[in-house]
Amino acid sequence: MRRPSFFKRPLPVAVAALVVGAAAATGVPALADGQNPGGAHHRAVSVPWVTISSSGYTTAQGGVPQELGNSFGTRTPLLDQYGENTIGTIYSTCSKVEAGPDQLYCTSLLKFGPEKQVTLSVVVPLGDGAAKEFDGTITGGNYAYEGVTGVAHFTLKNGNYEVTFP
Repeated sequence: MRRPSFFKRPLPVAVAALVVGAAAATGVPALADGQNPGGAHHRAVSVPWVTISSSGYTTAQGGVPQELGNSFGTRTPLLDQYGENTIGTIYSTCSKVEAGPDQLYCTSLLKFGPEKQVTLSVVVPLGDGAAKEFDGTITGGNYAYEGVTGVAHFTLKNGNYEVTFP
C-alpha cells in the first residue's frame, strides 16, 4: 500500500514532539544544602532514548493545516532506542506559524507513565518534506523528571524520528 505524502501525514512533524533511538541524558545537577532557599533538592535526571514511529499514530483535525494559525493534534507510541518496544506515548498539538518556508510550532508531552512525563516545545521546519534534523526545548517534567531541562534533538531515519537528549 502506498503511503500518503508528508503533508497528509503530520506525525513526523508533530512528533518533533515528537517527535520520535539515540544517545540520552539531560540532567539537572543536584543542589547542595543552602543553595536552594526553598529547600527542594533535584537529583540528576536522564530522559530515555526514544524513537517516534511513523506508524500507529492518530491525528485530529485531518493533518497539517494549510492556513496560518490553524492547529491539529497527534498521538503516537514512543518506542525504545531500537524502535522495537513501546515505552510510552507522545501527545502533540501543532499550529502553522509561518509560510514559505512553512513552519509549525508544537508542544508535546512524552508520557512514559503517570509519574514519568516530559514536555517539549519545538518549531518544526517543513520545507519540501519532513525535516531531516531539528532541535526542541525540554520545558519540564513531573515526578521522576522534575526539574529536567535542555535540548531534544530530532533526527529523521527510515521514516521515524530518533530523539536524543544531548
